[in-house]
Amino acid sequence: MSSENLRREFLKRASAGLAGTGLAFQAGQGIAHAAVTPGAGFFDVRTFGATGDGKTLDTAAINKAIDAASAAGGGTVLFPAGNYMCYSIHLKSDIALYLDAGATIIAADPPAQGGGGFDVAEPNEWAEYQNFGHSHFHNSLIWGEGLGNVSILGYGRIWGKSLSLEGVEQTPGVGNKSISLKNCHNVLLRDFSIL
Repeated sequence: MSSENLRREFLKRASAGLAGTGLAFQAGQGIAHAAVTPGAGFFDVRTFGATGDGKTLDTAAINKAIDAASAAGGGTVLFPAGNYMCYSIHLKSDIALYLDAGATIIAADPPAQGGGGFDVAEPNEWAEYQNFGHSHFHNSLIWGEGLGNVSILGYGRIWGKSLSLEGVEQTPGVGNKSISLKNCHNVLLRDFSIL
């Protein structure tokens, strides 16, 4: 299939949203607690250990769900209603993140003792000439580089609660962007709110 045909297929599927996927919807409740048929290309973050309780760091579980979807050739990573405290989420090609109504991905506070936290910013030869935030991308809440066919959809939200507004100098473990997609193509961002 040519790249143009792949793009058209991606846009066709993305514009259809989750209609016709076999998910059981309840009026006004989005896809929370919907029965997902195994192998249908849907990966619920709770199945991979995310709690959504607003206290537990859910980063590892979310990245496991994304890895599983990627290993399956792509799919939709579902976030049922809940508050998901996270550091850097690694988006991959052919992956959609679906934030159900009532789901919030929250930038967690940096660790008090140092170590851990958001990914370290990548080396960048232009850093000395411009604001830190314009030069670095890997220290973001959700990031990807050189990806294709990615989307963030749904009626949930992304809250950059602990992200640094300084941008001039970066402390290890601190994030400074909610979403950072560099050199990506066929990207769809739709319906969610961002704080």
